[in-house]
Amino acid sequence: MEKFLISESARYNFTGIEHLIFGGEPLNPDFLNVITAYFRPDCLVTLNYSSSETMLISAYTSSLNKIQRLDKIPVGTPAPSKKVRLVNEQGNSTIVNEPGEVVVSSKYIALSVICDVNEQMINEPEDPNLRTYFTGDLAKWNKDGVLEHLGRKDSQVKINGVRIDTRLIEM
Repeated sequence: MEKFLISESARYNFTGIEHLIFGGEPLNPDFLNVITAYFRPDCLVTLNYSSSETMLISAYTSSLNKIQRLDKIPVGTPAPSKKVRLVNEQGNSTIVNEPGEVVVSSKYIALSVICDVNEQMINEPEDPNLRTYFTGDLAKWNKDGVLEHLGRKDSQVKINGVRIDTRLIEM
């Protein structure tokens, strides 16, 4: 989108756009600077945090001028159909500002994952319709109860939006 904004800014007026929605990647500060050059300060920005296995996990919406003042752009509060918790290495729930792996429980989760080296999907014994997925993402709850993405706990990387486990690459 950055290339599009820069190349097409002379042809299009983006000031009439009231709401931008992003997903798939964290919103980085450099890209945020590009956005602020072309859109109104009161333009709403929504950042959707998701995975292929779980679909939408959480969302964060705020005005562009408010997001610019944040040190870290959060990925939001859990979607109504998802139970999101963070667990530490021992499997215990974390406290505010303590990093942990994002664990999502819902009846709206994929049944399995193809070619996942560390498949982390389980059926919940107390509810056969509920599945739990250990995402491999690291996050923390901030003091406002909003999720902040911190990266990955494994060797997966994203290249052009495609998730790749570097352990699967043959030399």
